[in-house]
Amino acid sequence: MVSSSSPPAPSSTGAPSPPPSATTPTTGGNAIDTVVSRLEASHGLWVNGAFPKLDSPPGAKTDEVLQAMFARTSFDKGRVKTFKIVEERDVTLGGDPKAYHAARLETDQGNMVVLMRFESNTWWTRAFQQ
Repeated sequence: MVSSSSPPAPSSTGAPSPPPSATTPTTGGNAIDTVVSRLEASHGLWVNGAFPKLDSPPGAKTDEVLQAMFARTSFDKGRVKTFKIVEERDVTLGGDPKAYHAARLETDQGNMVVLMRFESNTWWTRAFQQ
């Protein structure tokens, strides 16, 4: 899968702060929960591998991080050109106390879930096609 106004302040986890209209409370399972469950079952192996180095600042909005990631990441059908954020929220995986910011997307290449968080000097991102 990996070939990757003033901004709001980052949350306490370092994740981008979503605009209020983009945050949707959920009930029951959904794509983000499915990805989180699958990753937790892998015992941490999913975190290994390359990811694009992004120059977005720590307080970047979710859509800014996604645009930077899609500019540097290719999939089987090439680069994602359009996307819409359907849901976003913070999630924790395994015993890691630092949350990842998860975004569920509709893209021109189908539905995706992207995990992201700011790590020392760049955004770590990973896209999961549905």
